Amino acid sequence: MKNKFTNLLLVLALIFMSASCSKDDDNNGGSSQNLSNEVVGKWKYIQNGELDDDGNEILSDYYHNENCDKYDYLAFFDDGTGEDVVHYSCSPQADSFTWSTEGNTLILSEEWMAFEYEVKEISASSMKVYMEYEFQFNDEIYIETYIYVFEKTNN
Repeated sequence: MKNKFTNLLLVLALIFMSASCSKDDDNNGGSSQNLSNEVVGKWKYIQNGELDDDGNEILSDYYHNENCDKYDYLAFFDDGTGEDVVHYSCSPQADSFTWSTEGNTLILSEEWMAFEYEVKEISASSMKVYMEYEFQFNDEIYIETYIYVFEKTNN
């Protein structure tokens, strides 16, 4: 009798756990709050590139001035502000922005424009984002998808 009761409890526990853990609970940057928490910090540019016509990623190392010991980076602060820092001739130039998230979309806004990045991958140490860019050439509209890969840094 005791074994039947224990088995019944185990079955009920398994049913309860499987019903409470659905695929929607898994997070790959899907919830705005979780993505916001994961994005906060300093992210060094590592690679950039684009998708080719077949949807394959074509990536190369991000340009870094070898005569300079500084790296370009994005910084996301807790208060929804940030800065994009690039080093021209080893002198930093910082552009400020505000940021927010919606689902797996990271939105960076400057004074007169906003950029939307789809967060494809994010972990404690790396992030990959896609940005679609639409342009017109000879009366045809083209859409390019640019890719940026970052490494989280404490420096």
